[in-house]
Amino acid sequence: MNTQSTIQVENIKCGGYGNSISAKLKDQKGVNGVSIDLEQGLITLDSGY
Repeated sequence: MNTQSTIQVENIKCGGYGNSISAKLKDQKGVNGVSIDLEQGLITLDSGY
């Protein structure tokens, strides 16, 4: 079963910072995908086993 969660994060100011966050989250067990909306400050995780 896949689940999608969205988290609002303040001060994601540039793509480099967003890429670092994305890479770390993708390394976590159960995380299948990560998307980051810099303008809105939103991180969306697709997770499941």
